[in-house]
Amino acid sequence: MRIKDSIEKIPGGMMVVPLIIGVFANTFFPDFLQIGGFVTAISIVSLNDGPFFTMIALGTAGLAQIPIKSLFGVMIPIVIGMILGNSDEKMRKFLTSAGPVLIPFFAFGLGTGMHVNMLLQAGIAGVFLGILTTFVGGFFNVIADKLTGGSGIAGAAASSTAGNAVSTPAAIAISDPTIAALANVAAVQVAASTITTAIFTPILTTIVHRYNNKKNRVKTT
Repeated sequence: MRIKDSIEKIPGGMMVVPLIIGVFANTFFPDFLQIGGFVTAISIVSLNDGPFFTMIALGTAGLAQIPIKSLFGVMIPIVIGMILGNSDEKMRKFLTSAGPVLIPFFAFGLGTGMHVNMLLQAGIAGVFLGILTTFVGGFFNVIADKLTGGSGIAGAAASSTAGNAVSTPAAIAISDPTIAALANVAAVQVAASTITTAIFTPILTTIVHRYNNKKNRVKTT
């Protein structure tokens, strides 16, 4: 399907068409627009690093009260994105390129609710979290990669904390205000983990790559 091409045939279509859809939604289904908010926005950026799986985990464990409305707010844009991305290659590229643009704006908004003292107090725990993510998580990721026919390099490279994961604590706190006090501290820890894994994950990936090269050279001799 040529969805993007069809939309762009209308002058200013990428703005006009969503605007018209929004007008009709607000006119005929106003309650629908109350679903999600920030939680929906951050879910658009990613699936595995966003709030969806965290909501399910915390809700299942009984650690948070997640309203069904919030879960729908997370799922709906993901489902729509999957449909659009798999229906039109150009729409997939357009939506994919837009994701990273949103991250700095989320991060700035989160930063305005934090204090420097919080960074100092929670940052150390975040560094430790990042080390665990890279090396402990990486150990299992490498094994899983090799068990599924990979070389282990992809598993090592995936052992990091994504930048947009910093927004997840805030999204969870909106869904369950009783844990709002923990959100800022958790966001700092995740941010520190992101920075830490940005340093150590490439090192782990290089180690696995060199190990594979060495192993292959031994086999050929």
